[in-house]
Amino acid sequence: SSNLQNPLIHYDTSGFFDVQLIVSNASGSDTISISNYIQVLQQPNISFTIIASGTGNNGSATANVTGGTPPYQYQWNDPDTQSTATASNLAQGVYSVTVSDINGCSSIDSVTIPISNSLIDNSSTTNIRLFPNPNQGSFAIKLSKDFNINKALSWQICNTQGQLISQGFFKSDANKLIIHSNLIAGVYLFRLIDLKGRTIWHQQFFVY
Repeated sequence: SSNLQNPLIHYDTSGFFDVQLIVSNASGSDTISISNYIQVLQQPNISFTIIASGTGNNGSATANVTGGTPPYQYQWNDPDTQSTATASNLAQGVYSVTVSDINGCSSIDSVTIPISNSLIDNSSTTNIRLFPNPNQGSFAIKLSKDFNINKALSWQICNTQGQLISQGFFKSDANKLIIHSNLIAGVYLFRLIDLKGRTIWHQQFFVY
């Protein structure tokens, strides 16, 4: 209720609501009641189905929508600003989508695309080494002299759930990287990533 001339009323739920106007002065009062005068529409509700990103930008997220009034429109904030229910070719990261229904009601929600923990270990590559392995959270990455540093400008450490733990960059004139971390005991994945976000080398390592 409100005694303002133009009140702003907030409704927590959707549905139809009655309105009652009461006018009073020194001569008395009068009341007008109208049933189901205001309709509050339901916003779309969003849930997600995701596929983790592997060695390339091949993750995806599908917005599953209930509520609201279809058809729905979708707008993702990924680099391609995709506008379908499923956003594909996603790298690891956090993405948001805005869903609007035919009545203009909209909702926004975000989803995290993890890194796949089922990557095949290619640690046998002879021009890259991670050592020592196992370690206590400190280790080195050594690139051979014939390795082109421009192929790998950044690195990431992820846990077995694909969640990003740490990341950084190689210096263009370096062929060795020493990492000191506070990782707890467990299994982790180290990745080297090129300019296009593709994983060009990865290896599991163990912290004890």
